[in-house]
Amino acid sequence: MTAKNEFNIAMCFARAARSHPELEAVVAADLSLSYAKLWRISCGFAVKMQALSIDRSATVAVHTTDMVVAIATMFAASLLGARYVTLEQNLYTDGIISPTHCLRSPEVEPLGGIDYLTIDASWSLAAPLDIVASEHHFPGNENESDPWWVLHTSGTTGRPKYLIISQKAVYDRSMAVRGEFTPMVTRFCPLFPCFTRPFFVRATAALLNSCTIIDSVDISFIQAQRVNLICGSPRATVEWLGNRTISPRIPLLQVSGQKLSEASAIKLLDSFETVEDVYGSSETNKSFVNEKQLQGDNLVTFGRPQDSEVEIIDENGKRCAMGQKGTVRIRNGYMANAYIAEPAASAQAFRDGWFYPGDIGHWGPQGELLITARIDDVINLGGVKIDPFEVEAILMSTHGVNAAVVFADPIEMSPPRLVAMLMLSTNVSPDVCVAEAHSRCHSKLGEAMTPHMIYVVPHIPLNADGNPNRSECRNMAQTYDRTPNRTLPQGI
Repeated sequence: MTAKNEFNIAMCFARAARSHPELEAVVAADLSLSYAKLWRISCGFAVKMQALSIDRSATVAVHTTDMVVAIATMFAASLLGARYVTLEQNLYTDGIISPTHCLRSPEVEPLGGIDYLTIDASWSLAAPLDIVASEHHFPGNENESDPWWVLHTSGTTGRPKYLIISQKAVYDRSMAVRGEFTPMVTRFCPLFPCFTRPFFVRATAALLNSCTIIDSVDISFIQAQRVNLICGSPRATVEWLGNRTISPRIPLLQVSGQKLSEASAIKLLDSFETVEDVYGSSETNKSFVNEKQLQGDNLVTFGRPQDSEVEIIDENGKRCAMGQKGTVRIRNGYMANAYIAEPAASAQAFRDGWFYPGDIGHWGPQGELLITARIDDVINLGGVKIDPFEVEAILMSTHGVNAAVVFADPIEMSPPRLVAMLMLSTNVSPDVCVAEAHSRCHSKLGEAMTPHMIYVVPHIPLNADGNPNRSECRNMAQTYDRTPNRTLPQGI
């Protein structure tokens, strides 16, 4: 293998497939693919894509909900040196990324106005055995630093921004998490959809580290497959479990993408020995972990650094002491260094070799990284700066409240006010919940931080990472009745 392709992720997977061809790569209720079989499918996809003139100059967008298709197209793009991105409508509305080829698997509905190439069953077996026997039939990337994987941020506080990283950066990120992806041991089940960044990050790490991916949400099947690692967002994982408890407990759950409440952590620890609350981003990968366990009936949390430097600094750039709030910054050897076509945002986020994610936080007594707010999320009400997470935590502590979001009232008032939306359990009185939530906020936080309007809604709009979309919530609130602290009529 040439030095330029030493870190080509598909060629790294080929080496793993030769070392243990019969090891299970992907297992589902209706299939079991060995490393050798998944490698052959990936080669078949590369042959088909090459025939469609996909090469180093191409940008391939993929629209699929099929895990095998997602992985095979990723590896095929890697083999051809083409850039890779998952297909979303905003690719075309933003106009920043212009895919040259759009691939679609048959089970997904096509998005309007896109000229698709459809993946069919013939793709899996398109590669002759002499090609499968060696990865050298494919050009790979020209240089290890060539841009390859196009990622987009979650858009938590605005529209998503795009960045692109090399295959070497993806390889380095996969090796950085080798501690949880133990070769030949880890059996990993992702609850993230197979078309999302969190899935691709972990699936690549699993396969480059010779682990097995279990494609299922059925608890009995997951137990039968001896899964020892599950990853998902806190909300999706809690909803997936529902009222069930897994016994015996699964060794490790990793959650990321949104804030993990203490109540959710305790509930999850009924089914998992350890819960890792992961702090990271598209720009930096996994950067820090707050590890949570039960000691008797008590929830304990310990901070555990990864291979990134994480600092909290004050307004003068000095490191903050424990408990002192400040701005979070991160650096490692494989982070991105800019956003595509966003010079102002790049200059703000990437400075002096550090990435500034826009989070405000402080260190806890056990070395925990405690994020209290986002700089862009802080709500300024007539000069009073309000941390929405603090208000939401009080709302969430109310019995029967499953989810909460607060934001500035979209209707201009003097003085400006807060608005809240709540999602409730089905077995509670909405009026009682709203009254108690309002009372709790008023007694603990005071008038200025107590929502003037509290709406009970059937759903709270979320961003791609599972966090509330405050902008969309504001738009919704403009259409609602203005009676203070009342639930919405049924059906709204």
